[in-house]
Amino acid sequence: MQKVFERVCKWNALRYDQEYNHELTVSLLREEYKEWCEAKTPVEKLDALCDITYVAMGGLWKMKVPLVPENMNYVFSNLEPLVDVEVADVMYLMATFLDDAEYVDQGGNPLYLYYVQALAYIQALDTGLSMDMFIEALNVVCDSNDSKSVKKTASDVKANDGDKGVYFVAPEPRLQAILGKLKEEATCQSQLELH
Repeated sequence: MQKVFERVCKWNALRYDQEYNHELTVSLLREEYKEWCEAKTPVEKLDALCDITYVAMGGLWKMKVPLVPENMNYVFSNLEPLVDVEVADVMYLMATFLDDAEYVDQGGNPLYLYYVQALAYIQALDTGLSMDMFIEALNVVCDSNDSKSVKKTASDVKANDGDKGVYFVAPEPRLQAILGKLKEEATCQSQLELH
């Protein structure tokens, strides 16, 4: 996960000064969450979860906060009971984090962004992805974002808004391949259980 964070930091450094804008971060997170809610396919859902994680990591970079394993462990220990609950419950909590003033107004609290990442990861686990597969998916999204044009922008403006550039490579085909591997593994496992 640290290498993904480093890639997100590099991408943001090319496009922004390192200034945290809470309104933009929450707006971007809500946009990606809405995409998850409206997604019709597993690929679209996975893409949205990766984008949520990417935006949260970018927010940490803008806050000048490193991705600290101890903070992730703390957050995951608090959210551990959610691992076995229904999908709707996990994503309802995500909606709470994005809409509840108690959390949203804590613009200077990086734990907010750690929780958002953890909820996206828990949701990915619920689809059957392993941590390694989710990191692979995050790297696919990093590759796609790296193919966007580079233009420095203000800290309160969405980078590449409406202009991904001529070299943009969409992540969906490679995300589909990851989900295809997941399906193959599930098929192999069920065949083993039958024998």
